[in-house]
Amino acid sequence: MQVLEPWGADERPARMYITASVTPPRHHESWAIAEVLPRPVGDEIDQVLEKVAHHIVDELEFEVISFAESAVGLGLFRMVDSVIRDLLVNTPQIPFGHGRTLRFVRHDEGSNFRATNYTSLGWLMMLNLPMDYRNEEFLRESGGKFGKMRGWFREDPSPTRTMIRCAYGGARDVPRSIVIREPQRYGGTVVSWTVPVFIMLTDQADVLPGDESPEPHNGNPHPPPGGPGGFDGHDNDDDDWIPDDAALDLPGWGNWNNEGAANNVGHGGWDVPIVPPADQDHMPPQD
Repeated sequence: MQVLEPWGADERPARMYITASVTPPRHHESWAIAEVLPRPVGDEIDQVLEKVAHHIVDELEFEVISFAESAVGLGLFRMVDSVIRDLLVNTPQIPFGHGRTLRFVRHDEGSNFRATNYTSLGWLMMLNLPMDYRNEEFLRESGGKFGKMRGWFREDPSPTRTMIRCAYGGARDVPRSIVIREPQRYGGTVVSWTVPVFIMLTDQADVLPGDESPEPHNGNPHPPPGGPGGFDGHDNDDDDWIPDDAALDLPGWGNWNNEGAANNVGHGGWDVPIVPPADQDHMPPQD
């Protein structure tokens, strides 16, 4: 089959990013890619594919259900189940003659499997979005063209604007407008709506908190509120930790380590049951 490059092909974009709104279920976990390097070319491809299949069956003693040539490796091999596939993937790299090596990877971890990052997280505003398109399914689909939708301001009183919270690679990834096409509304005519898109608020995405502090050598990782070291269990200064056998009598907490602490002033012991007053009106939980 011949690859066609029609008129205007030079103006095609190099790539377009699409973020899946829903991760698909895994139905191909018994498949693996065989990578042979240097890769054979021409008529040699089919011969090496057959050789790989025989190696799996005769040398590794795994059953092969089917195999076919792959564009991101030498071939796709279907094994009996995911356990056999993982055993195949964990097989060390194999010398394969003529200066070649053979290895196996999962079916979706071939040479086109790469890492990419969202650098921004913020609110985008769409104006004049047709009201029938103001639904979560469409917003996730449209947001997936340039990022990943994280939320939607459903309670916005304005029917003219639509606010969505998105993670995206940067301002260059967000178009100034999107054009919604709806085919076959009037015969063969395709109608469209142009929707301006504005970046309203943005912040850095994936900003992680600091690493956990080292575990204390001789102390309590959870001192009481108001005590040295805080109550989050993280402190880099071991001198601030309170020993387990210390007598703690902090205002409002009573003596934690005393028997009968429930009778002390304040909250008392941790195991004191919370009993509401008999005359307290109990309100139903609020959504």
